[in-house]
Amino acid sequence: MNITGSGLEPLRGSLTIEQIDLSLVGDHQNSRLDPEPQISRDVVIPILDSIIEREGCALKHLQLPLSWRRERDTQPHITSILYEFIARYNQMLESGPGVRCVKCSDRHRNEHLPLIETYDTSQSHASMYYKIQDTCYECLNNYCTNRSCSIEDGLSMLKLCNNCERQYCADFSAMKGPCDICCCQYCTECATFMDCTACGGGCTEKVCNFCVSDRRCSHCKRIAVCAIYICNLCGVGNCYDCLDHEGATIVHYCNCGDDALCNSCRMRECQEGNSDDCAECYKIIAPFLIEETKKQRIEIDALKDENSQLKKQKNECAED
Repeated sequence: MNITGSGLEPLRGSLTIEQIDLSLVGDHQNSRLDPEPQISRDVVIPILDSIIEREGCALKHLQLPLSWRRERDTQPHITSILYEFIARYNQMLESGPGVRCVKCSDRHRNEHLPLIETYDTSQSHASMYYKIQDTCYECLNNYCTNRSCSIEDGLSMLKLCNNCERQYCADFSAMKGPCDICCCQYCTECATFMDCTACGGGCTEKVCNFCVSDRRCSHCKRIAVCAIYICNLCGVGNCYDCLDHEGATIVHYCNCGDDALCNSCRMRECQEGNSDDCAECYKIIAPFLIEETKKQRIEIDALKDENSQLKKQKNECAED
């Protein structure tokens, strides 16, 4: 995707632009683009500076490329450039006309939290880093952190979709979730949710389509959210109903630790000396070791028979 950002040049010094989205993510598409767009900071940041430095700037919402936000650790020099720009933008929002709460008309939020976060609030992704908060992506309405403004009927006025990484108010996009596995919520257009079926409908837990492949029983293929053991090494899972089913890849917990392992992985761990000579682990895999030994004996006998046949044929050919 050969886009540098030079097409933004006509916006230089604009007093009317209210929203700039540099993510290049389409409506309700995954924000993790592959390949990531090569938008140049050297090109774009001076244009953005020319917008925010003008008195009467109308810019309310700025969405930076995910690739820029990810570079905070790997390229600190680039991160410092972004940090300095975001600091200037936050100052403009707070000192100028600013972003005001649509309900109380107050000037945004508490003094300790800037409009655009300059720290990482998540260990897994950069969804909130260098990103404007509490503003609907569609209508640009802002809700301050006052509970009477940000919460209605016990629900947040704005919700963040973990797929497209955009915040929406209830007027523009209904949200589903959170998923009981990843704990994320999604736009109805971004994800589908499925019920847990392995427990016979006895729970209300749901799983999103991004997590469901990891929550299907390897034997019966039912969706198991609340009633499943998952191997910590290979990820194979068994619902409770299939734990003793013949032919199933069984996953067990052992008293020697918190790891749940399938038979194959536990056997490999024991053979490689990673089980700390745990008697319980050896007891779990004993039946499978016996079965494996039987299979190997059958294979050895078959190879012996094949070898005998080959020798016999060779001797017959020599006699001829």
